[in-house]
Amino acid sequence: MAVWTNTATTQSIPQTRKLIARLLLRSSASVLIRRLESGWLLPTPMTQRKRPAMNDKSVTAPARLLTISEVAGYLQVDEKTIRRWIGARDLPAFKLGRQWRVAEKDLRRFLNERWTG
Repeated sequence: MAVWTNTATTQSIPQTRKLIARLLLRSSASVLIRRLESGWLLPTPMTQRKRPAMNDKSVTAPARLLTISEVAGYLQVDEKTIRRWIGARDLPAFKLGRQWRVAEKDLRRFLNERWTG
């Protein structure tokens, strides 16, 4: 499968077909040929798309996400206590679907602040 590109944007094949049809209606075939030869519309294989390198420092492993019951079991407190900390914004958490999740690094930071503070 090829993706047609021009210098400004990446276009899908149907978009490119519409563009070529407009060019044919508005200008001569020689204009279209010049644009094709100049590289304005060139097919680019999917394998040549830029992907982030695996050794790139911006690509990191996903954080381990804990459920409220896992956090409560680890800290040996009730789930209501964890929900209260989340509600008071003491423990950073976010909703994933209908469930609250706590990142493991946020839990470590929370515990370090509680023990030292």
